[in-house]
Amino acid sequence: MDQQFRSKHLVSFTQFHSHSFTHLFSERNNMTTTTTIVPATVRTLPMKVSLKGAISIYGLGRFPVTLYSSQMKALLANRDAIIKFMEDNSATLTVKA
Repeated sequence: MDQQFRSKHLVSFTQFHSHSFTHLFSERNNMTTTTTIVPATVRTLPMKVSLKGAISIYGLGRFPVTLYSSQMKALLANRDAIIKFMEDNSATLTVKA
C-alpha cells in the first residue's frame, strides 16, 4: 500500500527538482524585465505637530527631527546654501542609509 501511495501521489525528486528550477528561472526573468526600480530618495516623510507646536518629521533616523516653524522657514530659506555646502564637503561627509 505504501508503494501504491507513492506511485500515485508523489512526483520523483528529479522531476520536481528540474521543474522547480525551470519555473524559478522563468519567473526571475519575468520579474527582472517587468520590475520598475524606484529611487530610494523618492519617499514621503510623515510629519505632525508636536505638543509644543513644533513640526516633527519622522523617517530620517531613529528619532524625529523637530523644529519650530520659524526654524523650519530659516532652514528652507537657506536650502541652496546647504546643498552647496554638502556638495563642497562631500568627501568628508558621511552618508547614512
